[in-house]
Amino acid sequence: MTLRLEKTRAREILDWLVKYVGAGYEFDESVVVVTSYAAAMRAQVVLKRYDVRDITSVLPDFPGPDFALTTKPPAPARSSIVVTFAVGEDTVTASSLAEMMQSRVRPDSWAAELGTSIEERSGRLYVMQTPEVHALIDEVLSVMRVKMKRMVEVELVLARLDPPPERPLAGLLKDGPALALMKKGETVFRSTTISFDNSRHHMFTGEHARYVGDMEISGDMHDPVVRDILDGFSVDVVPVSAEGGRTVTLDLRFQWSELSALTEVEIGEWSTNERKGSVKVQEPSLGDRQIKTSVCVPRGSWAAIGLPGERGCVVFVRAEMLEGK
Repeated sequence: MTLRLEKTRAREILDWLVKYVGAGYEFDESVVVVTSYAAAMRAQVVLKRYDVRDITSVLPDFPGPDFALTTKPPAPARSSIVVTFAVGEDTVTASSLAEMMQSRVRPDSWAAELGTSIEERSGRLYVMQTPEVHALIDEVLSVMRVKMKRMVEVELVLARLDPPPERPLAGLLKDGPALALMKKGETVFRSTTISFDNSRHHMFTGEHARYVGDMEISGDMHDPVVRDILDGFSVDVVPVSAEGGRTVTLDLRFQWSELSALTEVEIGEWSTNERKGSVKVQEPSLGDRQIKTSVCVPRGSWAAIGLPGERGCVVFVRAEMLEGK
């Protein structure tokens, strides 16, 4: 073999040669000792601990409340926010991180005879490797942390356009035309939230409307049965940003429940030997509109989604990456 190199450091030439022949080397004061690859690796291996709990922690899931169309007696008072910690197939764990490092980061350098290993203990990784591989592991974890720290701002506006569009409005609009359309109509609901990338959150506003839905009759005594309706807006959003932050895909669920009227109806009569009368209750008129869709929104644009059955009602939504702010 003939090798001709120019302006190359002696250390680089030595590295190339020993790797070519499958050997290794180490320095003993001013002497270069050429040895086997395994022996050279064992001489360089150092232990380092990596705390990866910030990467493997499961983000809480915040689904919004469902508006029930069926009327029923009010349930015991409790918080409307339900927090779950469901672990899916794509969840990163310390064990899966260890497997990824061994298969992706210099896979030929992981072997018991080389003195290298990786173990998981209480959310931390204990790694025996060379400084070169440790540097690569640091780089991989840094990239993962940057992705996890991305924040997304989501703004949603429900507007009732006047006059309503001749055809159902749907598609992407630039910032200027979208704002101009909103100004022409009435803003029914508007909310802005900031959350982690790929983490579900919800926006909710509403009130409980109570009404007399039934009567318990005993002779001339009749006790009202009070029932409960949740009236308002609920929005679930999962933002997932593309690499580079040029677009954000929104998994969107929008629900609008509206109590339009309470009508008094007669359901029967009561009577005694001396008196009689009618039994009246209230019958609610409810409107419920729902959207469940996924939409990809470029930076600086709005997505417009027409509400089914509601001519002139449009949901406008936009998303903006806040990485680095």
